[in-house]
Amino acid sequence: MFIKSLIVTTFISLSALLSLSFVAAPAFSQEGEPQAQIENRTDGRYVIDVTLHTAEEIEALLTRAEELYESGNNKNNGVKYTRVGIALVLHGDEIKLFDKKYYKKYKKIVDKAAKLDANNVIEIKICSTKMKELGLDKQDMPPFAEIVPYGPDEVDNLVKKGYLYL
Repeated sequence: MFIKSLIVTTFISLSALLSLSFVAAPAFSQEGEPQAQIENRTDGRYVIDVTLHTAEEIEALLTRAEELYESGNNKNNGVKYTRVGIALVLHGDEIKLFDKKYYKKYKKIVDKAAKLDANNVIEIKICSTKMKELGLDKQDMPPFAEIVPYGPDEVDNLVKKGYLYL
């Protein structure tokens, strides 16, 4: 029950934050001229600390990020956003979802993550320490995934760089 409520809370937070990141609001220069401005906190960058989530939960998180990204782009006449919005730091058993030997099984999740990464909506960061524990090497991971030494330290580093912790 706790995990489900945590996931629901994360989705609600993610939805609200992504909608803030993708909403253009009018702003005015000192001369009173209108200019475009993106409303966001910490430059629209957020970090989600992911540990021990199921394939269904990871897929739902990626699907929600994709929906919000696409709806934000459609509202702005096809203008594509160029900044990364969300860093997903994986340092639990969910890392196995991205293992190349399970690609056929988790193709939908991996392909969606690759697409979102290519569109600069998310960054996938995978903990090297947990990979070693699971018997995985860098070459077992997809090329878009960034391997980081230790997941919890990466979360701390991102927060220090201005990412908002979810």
